[in-house]
Amino acid sequence: MGSCLAFLVMIMVLAAVMATNGASFGADFGKRIASRISATIMVSVLFGEWYVFQFLCGPSSQTSTVFAAALVGMILWSFYKAAFTNPGTSDSARWRTLAASSVNKDVESQETIQAAALTKSNTTAVGPSKKSSAVLADLRAEKKSRTLLEAQAALKGDSCSELITGGMTKKTAKASRPPKSWENAFEDTHCDKCNASRPERAHHCRTCGVCVLRMDHHCAMVGNCIGQNNLKYFVVLNFWQFLGCLVFLFIPEGPGAHVLGYGSVVVSPYLHMTKFAAVGWAVLVMLTSGRTFFATVVLAATNVTTIESLYEGKNPYALPTARDNLRHFFGPLDVRLLFPLEATGESLPVPKYGSA
Repeated sequence: MGSCLAFLVMIMVLAAVMATNGASFGADFGKRIASRISATIMVSVLFGEWYVFQFLCGPSSQTSTVFAAALVGMILWSFYKAAFTNPGTSDSARWRTLAASSVNKDVESQETIQAAALTKSNTTAVGPSKKSSAVLADLRAEKKSRTLLEAQAALKGDSCSELITGGMTKKTAKASRPPKSWENAFEDTHCDKCNASRPERAHHCRTCGVCVLRMDHHCAMVGNCIGQNNLKYFVVLNFWQFLGCLVFLFIPEGPGAHVLGYGSVVVSPYLHMTKFAAVGWAVLVMLTSGRTFFATVVLAATNVTTIESLYEGKNPYALPTARDNLRHFFGPLDVRLLFPLEATGESLPVPKYGSA
């Protein structure tokens, strides 16, 4: 018995290590492998729970057997979709569509600017104006000042960036940054880590090392980022996990009935080695899934992600009602929401109010 428990503990520790470093669509190959190993372990644990329920407890009701098998199937389906669907990286079709749209807008904007500049040049006298002369003088003064700072840095052995920022360290500079807000709503932004442009509402995942459309968070349990393309699958997964754990724990002939001391159950001698581990895991998953499901739905009803919920100011993407926000992302609110099918809604972009 002791060796079996030690083996279970070792498996769970390995799963935790792999899950922490897993990234199905990350930039690092090792993290992608870790994600696959983590997913295999998680699926093995799910089958272990089903084995305890079906064979060690042996429910006499055929309905219970069929219902349990259906729940396992829904959990597996949802887990696969959440873990192995591209959450919205630059390799996804949706990212490429948004990037192409952004390029077209930039071309149109550049053409408008050039046309305006050409018109202005035709109506302006030759030679610099007083305003342009003043701007040129300011630029020269700024360049002279920066050259002086670089010379001082060379003499003192300090970096020029420290002189310019007043000697602030990276930690101090980060702490002095203003809180994030909706300032860049409806606009592409630049990722300093990827050194590339990204569509609106995209964020950089430190675990994956890439930017993800409408990133919500990185989930260690599935070894993948939760973003625009797989958020629905993640919500459905948590729903079925919560329901499955309820059945596992509280059905009269299930493992929970034996551990908690209610109902009538025929105890198998093998159950003594795994009952507490199986029930303990089910309790943990039930609490985690229930809380995550509720929190994610509440955020979706306000049209924000977990990251964006920390932003200050009014959310410019929010639609008039919670129902509108849910439909905007998930599509029709019908029975299809219970299945890990592709979301028929569209979370990007939201038209600005008053613009149409």
